[in-house]
Amino acid sequence: HSSSFTAKQCMFSNNRSFYYGGAIYSIGATKTSHSVTVNDCTFTDNGSSLNGEVVTKEGGAIFSYNGIVTSSDCTFTGNSSITTGGAIYYRADGTDYASPVTLNHCTFSGNRSSSVGGAISISSDTSVTANRCTFSDNGGSYSGGAIYSDSLTATDCTFSGNFTENAVNGMHNGGAIDSRAVTANNCVFFANSSYSGGAINSTSVTASNCVFSANRYGAIFSTSVAATNCTFSDNSGGAISSDKSYGSFTTINCLFSNNNASFRGGAIYSSAHKQITAINCTFSGNSSSNGGAIYTGTPFSSNRPLTVSNCTFWNNLCTDGTGKGSVINS
Repeated sequence: HSSSFTAKQCMFSNNRSFYYGGAIYSIGATKTSHSVTVNDCTFTDNGSSLNGEVVTKEGGAIFSYNGIVTSSDCTFTGNSSITTGGAIYYRADGTDYASPVTLNHCTFSGNRSSSVGGAISISSDTSVTANRCTFSDNGGSYSGGAIYSDSLTATDCTFSGNFTENAVNGMHNGGAIDSRAVTANNCVFFANSSYSGGAINSTSVTASNCVFSANRYGAIFSTSVAATNCTFSDNSGGAISSDKSYGSFTTINCLFSNNNASFRGGAIYSSAHKQITAINCTFSGNSSSNGGAIYTGTPFSSNRPLTVSNCTFWNNLCTDGTGKGSVINS
C-alpha cells in the first residue's frame, strides 16, 4: 500500500487480499500524487486462495485508485477477481483525478473476472493505451473478456480466444473489448466470442490495418465504425453490426470474406436507418438468410444513404429460400 510504487524484474505469485489488489494496492489523493510502475515483472495466480477459490474483490493482481499506471514487458497469467479486473483494476474520482493507463509489450493470459474485464477493468474517464501487447484466453462473465474501459487505443496488439461467459442480452458484452471508444491499429482479433461483438463491443470504433477472423457472434458491434485496410474473414454472426439508427459505417479498402450470420447481413448488418459507405471493398463468400453481404433495416433516405463505390461482390449467398438479397437487402 503505497503512494508511489515501482517494481522491476519481480515475481508476484499466489498473493491475495479479501478486498482490493491481490498483489499490489495503491491509492492517491490526486491523479499525480501517486503512481504504479511495473517493468519486466510476472504476476501469476494472484487473487485466489490456495484451494483455487477466488477471494480478491477487485484487481486480482493490481488495484490502483487515481494516479498513473504503467506496465512494460510484464506477464499476467491466471489472475482473478470476484467482481472486476482479473489482473488490473483502475478507478478514478472523475476526470480531475484520472490519469492514463499505459501497457507496453505485455502479455495477459488466462485471467478471469466474475463480472467485467477478464484481464483489465478501467473506470470511466480514463484512457488505456496498449502497445505490442497480447491478450489470450481471458474471460469475464459479462463484459470485456480482455478489456473493459472507457477509451482504448491498441497498436500492434493480438487478441485471441478471449470471451464472456454469460450470453445476457443488453449487457454490452465484447469478447475481447468492451469500451465506449476504440482505436485499433495493426491489430489481430482471432476467435474471440461474446453475445454481441465477439471481438469488440463499443459506441465508436476506428480500425486500420487490422485482421478480424473466426470471431463468434460478430466481429464488431458498434454504433459507428470506420475501418480502413482491414480484413474480416470467417466471422460467425457477421463482421460489423449495429441496432442503432444513428451513427455510421464507413469501410475503405476492406476485405469481407466467408463471414456468415444466421439471420441477416453476413458481412454488414444494421437493423435500423444508418448511413453506410463502402469504398474499394471486396465482399466474397459471405452468407445470411437475408442479405448475404449487406442488410439494412428500414429504407434509406437521402440524408442517410447506402453508398457503394468501386466494390466487388462475388459468391455471396442468401441461405433461406424465402429470403431476399444474396448481395444486398436494403
